[in-house]
Amino acid sequence: MASPAARITNVPTLLIHGTVDPIVPYESSVFLAVALSNQNFPVNFLHVYGAGHDLGLANPATSAMILKEVLSWITIYSN
Repeated sequence: MASPAARITNVPTLLIHGTVDPIVPYESSVFLAVALSNQNFPVNFLHVYGAGHDLGLANPATSAMILKEVLSWITIYSN
């Protein structure tokens, strides 16, 4: 019951997850993204390949990619 996938709602959702996260299983975000998509709810899933729980933010290119995605998401759904 603690899984967000057990309580999905029609709220635009941006998922950003490192593919080798040792703390929160990457598969949890995959499962949630599929559940949201199956309901035709707005979802975008940014896979940060090779990153762990820190999303690889020490890498400037990764940080820029994530920032671009977040700003785009905010622009689209901020109204």
